[in-house]
Amino acid sequence: MPSTRPYRSQSLVFRKGKAKNEVEHFAAAMDWPLRGEVAADPDRGTPYELQWSAGPALVMHYTEDDLSNTGYLVITGQRDDATQATAKVAERHLKFSSFDELLQEAGRASGTAERCRALIRVAIGAPRVFDRRLFDIIQNSLHDENPDIREAALWATSYPAWPQFRKLLENVAVHDPDHRIRDTAQGIAEAFCLATSGGL
Repeated sequence: MPSTRPYRSQSLVFRKGKAKNEVEHFAAAMDWPLRGEVAADPDRGTPYELQWSAGPALVMHYTEDDLSNTGYLVITGQRDDATQATAKVAERHLKFSSFDELLQEAGRASGTAERCRALIRVAIGAPRVFDRRLFDIIQNSLHDENPDIREAALWATSYPAWPQFRKLLENVAVHDPDHRIRDTAQGIAEAFCLATSGGL
C-alpha cells in the first residue's frame, strides 16, 4: 500500500540568504504554476512560504526563516525518485550551500549574531538522518557562556528534530542558569514528545 505521507527532499539552503526573486524566475522558466502563498505569522510560528506545482503530485516550497534571514527550498511528492530528481533540477539552476559548506560556515562564524545565524542555517540544511558533526556543534553551543548562543542552539534542534536531541533539551530545561533558556528548552522538548507520539 503506498504511503499517504509525501516524500520530502533535504532542505536546500540559499547561499546568499533570502532568494524569493530567484525562485520566482526559476519557477517561471520551468513553467511551474504558483500553487499558493502562506503569509508569515510570527505569533504562531508560521514562516512565509510560496508553493509551486512542479509536476504530477510534486510541490516546490520556498520558505523564509526569519531567525536566520534565510530562504530555503523543499520538494515534496508522492514518489521519492521524482521528489529527489526535482530537487536535483533546482540544485542545477539555483545557488545553494551544501551541508558541508554550512558546517564550515558554523565553524568559522564569529560574533553573537553571526554565530546564531550560522547555527540556524546549518540546522535547516541538515540531512534527514542523524549527523554527529551537527549534533556536536549544537551540543557544544548549548554549553556556551553566551545565553543568545544557547538559545539559538535550542531552536536549531527543532529543524532536523532528531530524537537524539531530546535528552539534551531535557537537561537544559533543568540545569541551564537562565530561566528563559530553561523555559524555551522545556517548550521544545514538549513539542518533540508530541511529534514522536503522533500528536503533531
